[in-house]
Amino acid sequence: MEGLCSPRMAPARPTFARRLATISTLEDTDLFMFHPQPMWVYDPQTLRVLEVNEMAVASYGYSRQEFLNLTLEDIRPPGEEAAVRQTVLRLAQGRSPNGAWRHRRKDGSILWVDVSSNGINYQGRAARLVSLYDVTMYKAMELEREQLLSEAIERADYDALTGLCNHRAFHDRLKGIVERHIRHGDPVGVVLMDLNNFRFFNDVYGHTVGDDVLRQIARLLQGATASSGDLSALARFGGDEFAVLVQGNTVSEMEQVGERMRDVLTGVSYRPPGYEQDVPMTFSVGTAKLPDDGPGTLELLAAADFRLARDKFGGGAEDAEHLRDRLARSVDGFTMLDALVTAVDNKDRYTRRHSEDVMTYSLQIARELGLDERAQYQVQVAALLHDVGKIGVPDAILRKPGKLTDDEYQAVKQHPMMGAMMIGSVPGFEGALDATRHHHERWDGEGYPFGLCGEETPLVARLMAVADAYSAMTTDRPYRKGMSQERALQILEEGAGAQWDPHCVAVFVQARRRMLT
Repeated sequence: MEGLCSPRMAPARPTFARRLATISTLEDTDLFMFHPQPMWVYDPQTLRVLEVNEMAVASYGYSRQEFLNLTLEDIRPPGEEAAVRQTVLRLAQGRSPNGAWRHRRKDGSILWVDVSSNGINYQGRAARLVSLYDVTMYKAMELEREQLLSEAIERADYDALTGLCNHRAFHDRLKGIVERHIRHGDPVGVVLMDLNNFRFFNDVYGHTVGDDVLRQIARLLQGATASSGDLSALARFGGDEFAVLVQGNTVSEMEQVGERMRDVLTGVSYRPPGYEQDVPMTFSVGTAKLPDDGPGTLELLAAADFRLARDKFGGGAEDAEHLRDRLARSVDGFTMLDALVTAVDNKDRYTRRHSEDVMTYSLQIARELGLDERAQYQVQVAALLHDVGKIGVPDAILRKPGKLTDDEYQAVKQHPMMGAMMIGSVPGFEGALDATRHHHERWDGEGYPFGLCGEETPLVARLMAVADAYSAMTTDRPYRKGMSQERALQILEEGAGAQWDPHCVAVFVQARRRMLT
């Protein structure tokens, strides 16, 4: 027997149904036969229908004779025979059968009815009188409400765009697994993945394309995790960030899990509608596990996020942050300049990572050349700030995926002088001026802004030109994949003595190849 209708949904019972409990015999045949509610009398031993009124015949679609050949089991849907017998047993024990039941019409359709039943004397034998009230419409409304509630609960746990778990649901699941880890020592780990330069898709191609990119990534990750029993939750963790919750034996190999996720996404590209060129997509990954990275949820996520940032911004990011902290404490005005670099990075996500890489490579060349610590310090500062002048370059030019026009190129060529003017306005950064002003000069005199030739260009600018070019060639941009390190080194060698200082190129190439072997 099904449960009762919700009190708010159940219709009021007619007077006759409320009086049913007082009826002991079927004396008024006309009242029974022509009552507007479906009614019948049945034998509690055989469950066969003994009498039926006109409304029941009409409501269920049987002829009168067909109805009198039915048992209660015939009226219930297939598979519910046991429920009928349980109801009869309840009645024999004096328990109420009232409630919403599913009945089957002759054509197989389902009718929900609110049932009242009472024992009576029918033609000298014990029988039961049944009165029914059609609550199909109300039950449909109740089921619809339950469905809407279920969908609302599901929407609260899932991201509408990708269909993955959302941030809140991931946190809830992670919290439960961490609690089990604390009680039982079950292994648990987290992989965070971030789409590099996602803002580029939204800014250049529009949010519809950005949404499509996220859906594509979600499908790839779902395929990668579907067959992995230890990967227990996949979520869209933020705007362009995804997270995987890992438990079981796989946790002992978290780095490999992160690399497996990266491998799934390696080489993935997206072709915006109406464009002929694929846009490569690159990803940063950070992993963490308990108890190695802390005792609880917050520490686990913080460790994974730190490694994600290190992967995203490169190995020089930590050194760059230490230098920024030092400069912020010691030089008035640095915070303003660094804020401008951040503003440029907000326009073109390549800038901050590029500046940090240039700092790493420039410092490597400076050390290979034997420059003293003061000179090395000035090289680092100059590298962090060398592109600050791009704040004056229009956004559309900075983010343009194709070849620049002559006018656009002229606009870009203004950034070294603009950066030098900004840095020159802050006392304490005089050592960074030469590198900022001249890092686009060439060894053969074909560079800008002054067309200096050979050693006319200050050494700090010449070495930074090599570092700047190497970073530009090997770093992924939103509209193209970075080239391999070896190919970039070959290009530097080919351009030594023409575009770049041959000695700076030689020491840098030698140092990089030592690291690659």
